[in-house]
Amino acid sequence: MALEKEEKAKKRGAPIYGFIKAIGFSSDGYHYSRYNPDPEALAYAIEDCLKNAKWSKKDVDYICLDAEATVIGDYLETQALKKVFGKGINDIALSAPKSMFGNLLGAQTALDLIATIYSMKNSVIFPTINYEMPDPYCDLNYTPNQAINREVKKALIIARGRGGINAVLAVEKE
Repeated sequence: MALEKEEKAKKRGAPIYGFIKAIGFSSDGYHYSRYNPDPEALAYAIEDCLKNAKWSKKDVDYICLDAEATVIGDYLETQALKKVFGKGINDIALSAPKSMFGNLLGAQTALDLIATIYSMKNSVIFPTINYEMPDPYCDLNYTPNQAINREVKKALIIARGRGGINAVLAVEKE
């Protein structure tokens, strides 16, 4: 699998599995090592990505979560998703592939992109493994412990960094 321009892939006869349609960015500028306790900046990045992709909220089939496995980080991600999607978040498949291999820091989003494209190609949502004790503040369906079969045509990938950096990719199946 390679990330390249569509014309180049077609010229060499490579199979095309999906397209990066848009990206949304934000920064909360709160502190270099702590999260802003307000999910607004992440919500803005998600909404910016949807706007740039020209997608409605109902178009999204799957969200590959940042899911950093900290109390505040996961809570804020959950709150941002609820803020953007409302009750519609319950119709979107969510998971944290990073739960299977750990946090790769700068390489994380590349691996999340590969996992998301694989999900699209094979109609499977990776599980969030080792999900043993639900958190009452993170109360969404994170695909606990077992993969599920589900067609994915449009997905978001959430990536966050220290100091309040947020990036969200919109990926669409070919």
